Amino acid sequence: MILRPKLPGIFLRTAGLVRADVIFRNTVPWGNGTIAFTAAERVRGLQHLPAFLKLLPGSKPS
Repeated sequence: MILRPKLPGIFLRTAGLVRADVIFRNTVPWGNGTIAFTAAERVRGLQHLPAFLKLLPGSKPS
């Protein structure tokens, strides 16, 4: 799903979430010039997730 500028608000309201409680993060945070990403890029992105979560006290992955 590609989130357009107005869609995050609709998505959050539909899910019953408050924007202040949500962080959007790219799966491939460094970008690859396309919307698609490879399995290797996904693995590389997930390797960075633990360090990212350490920046967010009290966060829990879902």
